Amino acid sequence: MPTHRTPLTKQQVGVFVSGYQVTYGRRPCDEPFDALREISGLSNNVNLGFSGDGVWISPTFSEDENQAISGFDLAICQDIVGDVPNLAPGSGEYRVLLKQEQPGAKITQMAIYRSNRAASTPPAGWDGISSNLNTGRKGAKECLYIVTRVWRGPFISAVVVSHAKGSSMPLADTLRPIDGGSPNINHGFDGQCVYLTPIYTSDPSQAARGFEVRLTTSDDSVGQDLSWGASGKPRWLVPTMGDFSGSRPMTHVELVRSEKKLKVTDAMTGNINEGRGGDFLYLRWPGA
Repeated sequence: MPTHRTPLTKQQVGVFVSGYQVTYGRRPCDEPFDALREISGLSNNVNLGFSGDGVWISPTFSEDENQAISGFDLAICQDIVGDVPNLAPGSGEYRVLLKQEQPGAKITQMAIYRSNRAASTPPAGWDGISSNLNTGRKGAKECLYIVTRVWRGPFISAVVVSHAKGSSMPLADTLRPIDGGSPNINHGFDGQCVYLTPIYTSDPSQAARGFEVRLTTSDDSVGQDLSWGASGKPRWLVPTMGDFSGSRPMTHVELVRSEKKLKVTDAMTGNINEGRGGDFLYLRWPGA
């Protein structure tokens, strides 16, 4: 069956999420390049485990804040809802995402989130979560959500860790090495793929002035270990806060991977791979 894609009604470039479009297909190659990713590297097919075509959601964007949306509502209907695409083809019912356009924070990023249990709050690093897209679906074995991030301003307040299995693609906002190397912090080691994502704020007093790597023997109960599942000591990335030593609120951070040890400055971390071999890996930001 040929892939069907809903017509583009919004720009696909810009800062704010203005809507979404859906692609249907029965082959892996039918998945569009800009489809939402699942935050842990699991399948991003919304219809996985059910009969009917595969379903992939892609965000559309706008540079106009007035076109931005603030969230989504799930609607389950017996009849077609205008030209809103059905997320459950072949099921005999219509499951659609209705856009919320309320004052306040506007969405800039979206992703899929699969969970074995019901969730009422978003996972670490995300600001919003939809209702369960699989609510009331016969044969559903897991919960499925859309998670979102909102525009918080130009300053970086933290860098959070996400995990993925195998060769799963990282999220679009994952930090990538400036030389084009692997963005996986665990590259060259066993364990899961580990990716870093910056979190933003509009309040300069909440902005990070720098980061440091701390090695520890403590268990990681919140999933922020940079060496998740690999050998060696657990390691954490900790922001330094406050206005001191002439430093300024951080607006940019980059990942640096090198075969040689670099001279550490006040505008970079120590080696993230300290004590476990592999490449030399650092976070770096504009100096004061």
